Amino acid sequence: MKFTTLLFLALIPSIAAAENFLINSNKLFNFAEESYPEFFSPAGVATTILDAYLVRYYPSTDTYIGTRSE
Repeated sequence: MKFTTLLFLALIPSIAAAENFLINSNKLFNFAEESYPEFFSPAGVATTILDAYLVRYYPSTDTYIGTRSE
């Protein structure tokens, strides 16, 4: 039981970091969609995971946008 608790406590910072990475990436992607609709349309495309990247693909403009985790 002690090992499981310690393992869980050790993983909390990495889970929070991954969540923050997703939130911040989506904020950037949404900003790009609003500011540059000629490149990033249609708005609201789903964010996908590709290796260490979070990526959105816009088929109407054949454009990608992505961020990489450290």
